[in-house]
Amino acid sequence: GLLSQASSWRAQSLFGQPKNAKVVRDTTEGQPSLRFSSEFANIDMKALWGGDGVRLSHEGAFDLEPFGRLRFRYVGAGSGHVVALRLVDAKGGEKLLWRHRDNEAGPKDMTVPISFEGNDVFDPGRVVTVCLDLDEGNVKADQLNSFQGVLVNPVFDRRDEVNSPGGYDKGIADA
Repeated sequence: GLLSQASSWRAQSLFGQPKNAKVVRDTTEGQPSLRFSSEFANIDMKALWGGDGVRLSHEGAFDLEPFGRLRFRYVGAGSGHVVALRLVDAKGGEKLLWRHRDNEAGPKDMTVPISFEGNDVFDPGRVVTVCLDLDEGNVKADQLNSFQGVLVNPVFDRRDEVNSPGGYDKGIADA
């Protein structure tokens, strides 16, 4: 439910002039998908210091403990733009989970390990917002361009439910 049930997203401009940014939940192909898109409209050569960027946010209450991994298929268009997945905790602390430059068209299977162990102030038990950040990445910055992508079947595997590979227990015992 972390991402696959997310249906309401709010767009917030980070910099530049992003337009028509949205995330649409889609189940037409049998698997839950999040289709995201944005137009990057800042073509003023005097104001191109940072290109365009937008944050798409979904609010809720998520407990990521005992951690694990996030799996999904990313389908890109090969536009060269950048997408990032971030989490925000109840204190406002942010954590980057995944960032990808869309250099190749087509699907790619992604596995993102999720762990906040150690000296970290981020509270994974009290995540309140999931964010998709879309960045022009200074690609075609002098012309109107768009970014489109899809996160297909996002699944959060809790660590206590992840199966170890065959022979793992014996390998650990032998070590």
